[in-house]
Amino acid sequence: MYETFHALPEAKRQQILDAGLRVFAAKGYTSASTDEVVKEAGISKGALFHYFGNKETFFTYLYDYVMEALMRDFYNRVDNTNRDMIARWRNMMALKLELTGKHPSLFDFAYTAHTDDSPVCRTLAQTHGAKLIAAGYAVVLDNVDTSLFRPDIDPNVAIRSIYYTISGYSQTELDRQKRAGLRWHDVDYPALQRDVNTLLDLLKTCYYRKDESHESH
Repeated sequence: MYETFHALPEAKRQQILDAGLRVFAAKGYTSASTDEVVKEAGISKGALFHYFGNKETFFTYLYDYVMEALMRDFYNRVDNTNRDMIARWRNMMALKLELTGKHPSLFDFAYTAHTDDSPVCRTLAQTHGAKLIAAGYAVVLDNVDTSLFRPDIDPNVAIRSIYYTISGYSQTELDRQKRAGLRWHDVDYPALQRDVNTLLDLLKTCYYRKDESHESH
């Protein structure tokens, strides 16, 4: 489907992608104009539509490009040798904070895409995004050491409770940011990391054996 675009020299492809990322991140899907994109990219509008067909297809390509790049970098670096589930969550939060600095343009686009109310963005988040995130979390939840949990609690219940608590907090925070009209760079990620660590401390107290104090922050 994208053979013509993929046949371009790498530098040219990246130039077009970077232009799209900047414009959509700054304006959102509905307000962004392909005229702005082609001006930033230094190409004609006809060329952009030749490569992608229309605005929605181009945005979808960018969305998949961003999410796959972030998930690949993120989940490939999650430390699964530590089988302590809560320790993994702490590692994930620290890693996400690191990656916001490493890939600012990707995070800017992803944040805008997930807080945009347009039908296109909602559909992508519910389909493409949900599949990628679910696949990634399957890696995070793999081979968890259930012996760390209290013996009077079903390990599967403990795992689901921790997972849904942290996921629920993350979604609630994203909804709050959306209502407040915040942009990615307005969010205090270190403060969010501290909040999640406090929540993880509470979850550890609820679900872990009392003698399991080796997990570090």
